[in-house]
Amino acid sequence: MPLVVVLLQMWVAIHALASLPDKLPLKVNVLLYMAVAVIDINKFTLLSFTYKLYTVDMKVPEFLAAVLHRDVTFSLAMLAFANAVLTADTRPRKTVATLAVFSYLLATGYSLRWMGVIRDIHWNLALEIALIAAIMGATYLLGAGLMKLWKKETGDLGS
Repeated sequence: MPLVVVLLQMWVAIHALASLPDKLPLKVNVLLYMAVAVIDINKFTLLSFTYKLYTVDMKVPEFLAAVLHRDVTFSLAMLAFANAVLTADTRPRKTVATLAVFSYLLATGYSLRWMGVIRDIHWNLALEIALIAAIMGATYLLGAGLMKLWKKETGDLGS
């Protein structure tokens, strides 16, 4: 059951990214995806295995669901966030994109807890909110920096 739910969550994240009207250049998206994936893998490893703030069920379907969420759902949602915010032209669009991705990540993270894939030990909602916000901030800064480099490389120094 958890694997099916995570596959549906992955589909939603893929669809959200694919349906954006404006996207960052492909090179920027690839580099940003790799950077976000590295951040998320390290976050997952540190919090679960090193600091033992939560545990991951080691049964095959549950562990696979946790890995797919970490590697695909979370990273693609962050990529959709960066694409939506960095290409939006108005503040309300940026705000809606931020709140939508934040809510989606909070809901998908807690769905893993509800299904027993992740069990909290010293983890709570406030820490989850702070962590998602911090990673969203890092994603925004990385995306903005990569866009600046890309514009410098291509000679597009306008806007």
